[in-house]
Amino acid sequence: MKKGQASRTAEGVAALRAVESLKPEDERVCYDPLAQHFLGAKYRLFGRSRFLTRLALWNAERRSPGVFGCLVGRTRYIDDCLKACIDDKIEQLVILGAGYDTRAYRFGELKEKVKVFEVDHPATQEVKIEKVSRMLGSLPGNVVYVPIDFEKERLDKKLFESGYDRSLKTLFIWEGVTMYLTAESVDRTLAFIAGYSGKGSRVVFDYLFESAIDGTSGTVLACDEEILPAYPPLLYNDARATPEAAAIARAAGDSHPAATATSGLAKTLWLKKHLGIERAWIFLNQADWLTSLLGSALPRTDYHNALKMGFDIVTMDWPAWVEYLANIDFLPQVVAPGAELGWVSPPRARLLGLNTDCMLRAGTVVARDGQGAEERWAIQSGRPTRWAIQ
Repeated sequence: MKKGQASRTAEGVAALRAVESLKPEDERVCYDPLAQHFLGAKYRLFGRSRFLTRLALWNAERRSPGVFGCLVGRTRYIDDCLKACIDDKIEQLVILGAGYDTRAYRFGELKEKVKVFEVDHPATQEVKIEKVSRMLGSLPGNVVYVPIDFEKERLDKKLFESGYDRSLKTLFIWEGVTMYLTAESVDRTLAFIAGYSGKGSRVVFDYLFESAIDGTSGTVLACDEEILPAYPPLLYNDARATPEAAAIARAAGDSHPAATATSGLAKTLWLKKHLGIERAWIFLNQADWLTSLLGSALPRTDYHNALKMGFDIVTMDWPAWVEYLANIDFLPQVVAPGAELGWVSPPRARLLGLNTDCMLRAGTVVARDGQGAEERWAIQSGRPTRWAIQ
């Protein structure tokens, strides 16, 4: 957000909620009929044309695959959480980084019984107050607007000055914010919630794994030509490949994302050294291994997973030093995130109870799937592990 300007991100997220709300009731994931009131002329134009709406969504998916489904799913999840907390008799609601959140106005149960604190940057909040006044005719009496410059002011001080009561059962909604903050800011906010809220209080928030951003870790499997693991997978936090990481650092520099013992490339080098070439046909990240098992004809990976293997996302090619260290013939083909990989194979669909029209796409999964990789290897090899036992 530029200094002195309302958040463009808040408007973009509201636009996605508005688009989803246009769908029939039995098709939509979330419903926010008020979101349209927070849109500027550009977004309102999209809403008047199905063609322009589809074009805008296509462009959003092209630039950030999965973003639309993620945001409307996030809205629905937090809506459901708020409903449950209202049933559980919360007394206060604090929305951190409120943006163009409309829950204070959509949930009628809040009006009489729950005080709502909307905390946000003054520039965005000023625009929102104007839009809410125009939409409702006046500002709701149960909503308190708390302007704050997070770089200069303290959350606890601003909330207490605005009438926040630390003894009351409170729900904190922290949606789409943590990924823009430092770790220290996140810790301070969580410490405030833990120390200054009543019994039974809750917080709901979304976040990203650090490894999903910097590409410093990834579960790796050495597979044969049938895509079966030839060795127990090295999980995302396995750091045994220290000598291999040192070799990568000498070739690419200490700051390269692959120059850590937990990177995919370091694990690949370790596996090659201990397995020998004859026992492994290809080395895969857990997400790529799963899509290969489900029916993808050829092992492929996306830019993010390839980054962990040393792929250069600027030149869109494997650097010469990676080919020298790892031999790219043993690495999967690289495609764009969200690229279609093919349909789930009918036998796999029947086995897992999936639709046969389920499309596989390139992407990233988190640590639990790495544990799933270990479990699958254990079952196939007949060697029990704690994951297989569970």
